[in-house]
Amino acid sequence: MKRKVINSLLFLLVLLIIGSISEKVQASPLTSNGWQLKWAIKNNDFEDVNIEEYGHNAGTTNVWMVNQDGVDAWGTTNPSGNIEVWQNGNGYNIPAFSGNNFIELNSDGIGPVYQDIRTIPGSNLTWKFSHRGRNGTDTAGLLIGTPESQTEVTRVSDGETWGTYEGNYTVPEGQTITRLTFDPISTANGSLTSGNFVDNVELYINITGAKIGDVVWYDYNGDGIQQDNEDPAPGVKVELLDMDGVVKKSTTTNNIGSYLFEDVLPGEHQVKFTLPDDRFIFSKSNQGDNTEINSKPDKTGIATVNVPNLKSENFDVDAGITTNGKVEIQKLSGDKALSGAVYSIKDSSASEVAKITTDNLGKGSAEGLPPGNYTATEVTAPTGYVKNTTPKNFAITYGDTNPVNLVFQNTEKTGAIKIFKQDEQTKKGLASAVFSVKAADGTTVKKATTDKEGYALIESLLPGTYLITEEEAPPGYSKSDKEIRVTIPFNPQEVVNVTFSDEKIKVTPKPTPTPTPPATAGDTPVKVTETATKATVLPQTGDNSDTASIFLGMLVVATGGIVIFRKNW
Repeated sequence: MKRKVINSLLFLLVLLIIGSISEKVQASPLTSNGWQLKWAIKNNDFEDVNIEEYGHNAGTTNVWMVNQDGVDAWGTTNPSGNIEVWQNGNGYNIPAFSGNNFIELNSDGIGPVYQDIRTIPGSNLTWKFSHRGRNGTDTAGLLIGTPESQTEVTRVSDGETWGTYEGNYTVPEGQTITRLTFDPISTANGSLTSGNFVDNVELYINITGAKIGDVVWYDYNGDGIQQDNEDPAPGVKVELLDMDGVVKKSTTTNNIGSYLFEDVLPGEHQVKFTLPDDRFIFSKSNQGDNTEINSKPDKTGIATVNVPNLKSENFDVDAGITTNGKVEIQKLSGDKALSGAVYSIKDSSASEVAKITTDNLGKGSAEGLPPGNYTATEVTAPTGYVKNTTPKNFAITYGDTNPVNLVFQNTEKTGAIKIFKQDEQTKKGLASAVFSVKAADGTTVKKATTDKEGYALIESLLPGTYLITEEEAPPGYSKSDKEIRVTIPFNPQEVVNVTFSDEKIKVTPKPTPTPTPPATAGDTPVKVTETATKATVLPQTGDNSDTASIFLGMLVVATGGIVIFRKNW
């Protein structure tokens, strides 16, 4: 039967869309038996009345006899064809229940009033109306059925105050037009033309809407996908919201972790899950290819759900919850805490899940990490320190909500000193000069030798004060006795340049020795005695000329040549 009702309803909704029925269908608040849609009734509180063209005064202020053609959508079996319309401000000071107008069933004759409405066979309708007596207790009945035959569904009696009534009516098979008739039965004074006021006639169709549901489970491995060994999570609060965040329904998961929302109208909705406490977080959403077993809500616990039609049943809106993993990073240089270091936390798929920046205590943390393997990598070092390029791996375990502690050490940025060694006169660079760099306590830190251009670069010097001295001078130069004090600042940005100048050593020229002619075979060696040698070295007087020495050498060479020639001849 339900299937037939829904199919008929959908058919009629199509009729509404194409304009064959002009009434608007509107949803009323959720009720215990589903949704009520305001259904196909016109001029329900008798406000649409053409008194000017079809009416005439009934004998008192603001009371009119109006031909049924002037009362939109309503008809009467009164032989005169009139419907008696009362308005606020009438001579009896009787107010309308709704709006400005209401009607009297006992008019200028016994005047049952009716309206014919299109209905869906098999559907369940809820009717509502208000009734009042005029001069005491009046009684009227509501009849519902076909235009040819109606059955009384209720009989009401009221004194001089408005009473409200409602009830249900199931449309029989084949009944596509249903008539509602309000019949005056009796009046307080027995007059057939005085009594039984009616106002605010409403009609609703009751429908069972779509369904949304699934389960909430404990996600032990944090992957956002249900496994057979993962248990259901009972007692979790689940709410159905509209797209403006207004709560429409609320429930909690049962002992197998499931929940269900029924009677949901088509459209966009939100399902909101609430964590049991701060030990838990929601699993990764929409993981894997199987939508039947993956978690749907985002980190805030909200999943958006589209309901395409009244017959829709969406049983895939499930949620995984897992424990709240944390990591804490300590940034140090030795024992000194460093602020401003930035770390990227990535999961096993290399997706960044968090960023951490250390505070003035050198600490930073991230939470909301589901179980799994992670890597922490330094992406920005504190000012003045060298970035630590070695990542650290760590794991988050289900149930352990204590932070994983990681310590990263950094060293200060180092500076450099460039020494230039030059000739004091020419300013030309000198190679092979050896320099030492000493710390403030006198400890030698490094030594360096100048290259062929006269430069020596000393690198990797921590911030501090250094003393530079020349240990060895280049050949031919005297060593500089100058000491230069240099400071490498914190967070050095450029090389510190220093210059040393050396003087050339003055050298006295040595005298050139006299060449001795080579000995020849057969010659009698001439023994040159010390006396002879001394005799040939004459005291130098007068002009300092070498002419005599040159002439004597030439004579010796010529004599030797003659001896050799004669012997060979």
